[in-house]
Parts: sequence; structure tokens; C-alpha cells
Amino acid sequence: DLKIDSETQKISQLAAVNQESEFRVLIRPEAFFGTNSKAVSLEVGLQHFLGFLGSLHRPILACYKLWGPGLPNLFQVLEDMDRLWEFEQVISGFLAARPLLQELVPGASSFKLKSLAETYLARSMSQRSALAAVLALRDLFRLLDIFPSPQLAQHIYCFSSLQCFASLQPLVQAAVLSRAQARLLALHKVSFTELLAVHRRDPQWGLRRYSCYLSPSAASSPPIQGTSPLQALSTYFGSLSREPSPARAEGLMAPVAGRSLAGRVCQQS
Repeated sequence: DLKIDSETQKISQLAAVNQESEFRVLIRPEAFFGTNSKAVSLEVGLQHFLGFLGSLHRPILACYKLWGPGLPNLFQVLEDMDRLWEFEQVISGFLAARPLLQELVPGASSFKLKSLAETYLARSMSQRSALAAVLALRDLFRLLDIFPSPQLAQHIYCFSSLQCFASLQPLVQAAVLSRAQARLLALHKVSFTELLAVHRRDPQWGLRRYSCYLSPSAASSPPIQGTSPLQALSTYFGSLSREPSPARAEGLMAPVAGRSLAGRVCQQS
């Protein structure tokens, strides 16, 4: 789990657990110059995190909000540090924990992790602690006898899908795509740079091949009022082509062909 600072929108905590082995790191804000804090810089914290993952046997990371803003934030920071390739090599994929729990305890009154911890673990979980979140998730898995098995395959996603999802975040933030539409594109390995390249080759018709992923049924409401998702996407990319340096607007990284080790071992749903 990770926590994002509400003011800086940067990672403030990282935590993970493997059976009884716990990992937690507090990230020191860039403007913080104190000497007595246990917090470390983001670069050092991520180095420790990669070291912890590397000590395991290519784990599958269980994430409660897999398709939320947390992983794209982590991917971007690792890309900026030129360590994303290392992260890819030390993991096998990602498990979407919330949909799995929704299947196993359909009668729960709420599927917020804090509520599940109170109901099934009789535990008051601090929402401000990344470590408390991963410990609660671990103990829920133990309580429900969740362990690696073929039955989990439909909830496991590979690295390249999450990398595509991360690359599409500028479109989500610009309200061009809904998060659900970005997820659907990512599951079909469609990245920001692919959409941009297709639009540049054929500005009028190129993006129509993605219409089945961008239909209004893939979102609760159209991204931009009065326009279809395809129109909104075309308008967005058209505006990039009119800027002096469109490469600056490409946002997050896109998957590199042949780099996705996890893509060869994870199953898609």
C-alpha cells in the first residue's frame, strides 16, 4: 500500500507485508530539513522498497485499489528515477483485492477496507497508516483462506496493463477519459503513445478502432459534456499537435515492447 500526501500529491508512505515480514517507510517531504525524523527521501525509500521486493520470489502484489491513482503515481516516480524496469523484474503481477473480497463476502455492508477490518477482524484501522492497511488486508486473506490458486487468475493483472493504465492518466486528469475507460483500454494493452500515434497517422478516422472501449457504457457519464469520447480524444490530441513541443504533453511513460516480463506470466481478464 502507499499513501499520497493530499497537499503535495506525492508519496508519503510505502508499506508491504509478506506473511510475518513487514516493510514500512515514511517519505520525507522535499522541503523538510529536520535531522531527527525517521523519514527518508523518496529515492532512498523506493530503493528500500525494491530491495524488500527483491528479497522475495517475484511476488504478486495485492492492491486494494488497483485501478486508483496510487500505482500510476508510483510508476511515474520509478520512471523518473529510471528504476521502473527493476520494479518490473522483481514482481510477477498485481492482484485486485477489492473485487475478490466482494465475491467472497457479498453481504458486507461496506467494502471500504476500514469497514471490513472492523466487521471481520474487530479492528480499528487507521486510515492514515499504509502499514495498518496492508496488515488488515493480510489478515482478511488469512481469515477467508485466500491463497495462491488458479481461482485467483481472473483477479490478477500483468505489469504491462498497469503501465498502460498509468500512461493514460493525463487523459483521465483532463476529463477526456473516465477511469473505467482508461482501465478498459489498458486491459487491451492500449497506451497513451499508441493513441497519439494512431491519431497522428489518421486524424479523422484512426481512433475509431477504439470505439468499442470508449462507448458511453464504459463510463458513468461522457467525459466532456456534449461530445462523444472519440471526439473528446481527437480534440485533445489535435490540441497537442498545435503546441510547439507536443512531446512534453505525452505525460506518463508508455510500455516498451519486449520489456514486460510480467506480461508473459500473468493472466488477463
